[in-house]
Amino acid sequence: MALTALSNGVTLPTKFFELGISGKIACAIVDIPSSRLSLCVSNVQDLSARDAEKLHGLHKTLTKIQMNVPFPLSFKDAARWRDILKRIEQDNINIDDIGAAMDRIFGGLS
Repeated sequence: MALTALSNGVTLPTKFFELGISGKIACAIVDIPSSRLSLCVSNVQDLSARDAEKLHGLHKTLTKIQMNVPFPLSFKDAARWRDILKRIEQDNINIDDIGAAMDRIFGGLS
């Protein structure tokens, strides 16, 4: 077993759990079969570098978004989050700008 499998198999589910998103939904958002993460978690097969990069990148992005919003976000709808992230990318939205907007809307509560 490679160390990367142990690392991804342990850290990714923990990180997503702490954020409030299931591994299955995270995989659906980045369009990879959840079985790949499941095999990694059970130490059967490593994640490919591409899959690991997608999932770590998703975690980083969703964490940054959550940190800029003064209320907990729901991550239960993979299709909706895929659309939101696509729109952020297409419209070149800076996630820090989301935080600034939240400060204006909620009067500095974030």
